[in-house]
Amino acid sequence: MNISYIDKEKQYLRRTMKELRIHRNPQELERAGELICQKIINWDVYKHCTYVLAYFPVNHEADIRPVLDHGLNHGKIVALPKVTGERTMEFYPVPSLGHLVRGTMGLMEPGPGLSPVDLTSTTMGEASKILMLVPGLAFSRSEVTGRSGRIGRLGYGGGFYDTWLNRFFQNSRHVSAAPEFFVTCGVAYEFQVVPKERLPMDCHDLYLDCLATEIEI
Repeated sequence: MNISYIDKEKQYLRRTMKELRIHRNPQELERAGELICQKIINWDVYKHCTYVLAYFPVNHEADIRPVLDHGLNHGKIVALPKVTGERTMEFYPVPSLGHLVRGTMGLMEPGPGLSPVDLTSTTMGEASKILMLVPGLAFSRSEVTGRSGRIGRLGYGGGFYDTWLNRFFQNSRHVSAAPEFFVTCGVAYEFQVVPKERLPMDCHDLYLDCLATEIEI
């Protein structure tokens, strides 16, 4: 399977999943989003984490705003992404969702006056427990751990999350105190989950540790 074939498969699956989300019953998506949030908030990994690196939902993505509000109200450091260049983004801790402004590509991003999470800082050292909630268009589950986890992910094609994660893993090897744990968790509706044979993955695509849907984590 060559790269051009994989790219075509990715484009087809992206179009398919976008159409599925757009035409899904809004009440069904709302209820599924509520169940996803309940499962995350009741999850031991979330309960014990100190950092929540997350996303602000757009375009019918699973709405995790209740998780973000819960984290902010329970002393967690909630950080959201901001595009800073081509295929690059940084996560900025926000004191509230009211500090978001419309930014690159029309996405809601942390506003001015905030500083990004420093991947090499001692504040993200061995005492840190980091949960990263990752959006996407399609996911696959596998019993076998891949290059970095067992959950395959198809994103939107910008490469932002793969670039950030690669940089994080590289930096983690060069700091004296790595985080106590760093868990990557995809967030999606169950209908976005496809058999692993149907999810095209390049050699540079990273796998996630786990996946939160309305059915399970």
